[in-house]
Amino acid sequence: MAPIYDESKNFTRIAYSLLVIVLLLAVGATVFHTLENLSWLDSFYLATITLTTIGYGDITPHHDYTKIFLIFYALIGVGTVLLLMTNISRYYIERRESAFEAQFTDLKRKGPRAKFRIPAPPTAHSRYHRR
Repeated sequence: MAPIYDESKNFTRIAYSLLVIVLLLAVGATVFHTLENLSWLDSFYLATITLTTIGYGDITPHHDYTKIFLIFYALIGVGTVLLLMTNISRYYIERRESAFEAQFTDLKRKGPRAKFRIPAPPTAHSRYHRR
């Protein structure tokens, strides 16, 4: 049985997602700086609050072509941020599944009298958990 956990593949996915987000922030800030005559700080701020879906509303586009750009920018950018979060979650889930699978494979190799320990959930390390 092939291992389901490939750490290099997961790190590559996360790195590509981060790279695309940095590029999206740079493109968005440049467009907002150019079209809306915002300062660079305000441009990066607008790009960031758009991609993170915060949307305070304190800086808004005034030109129609910037609004059209913002529609597509938000659709592509929010999807990319969600993809990054998915890739990070996948990394932790697959790492945990791999540990579980390794233990199960070890149990099968040891035979029917071997003891099987289910890995503790992440919340088990809190101070409220008693053993």
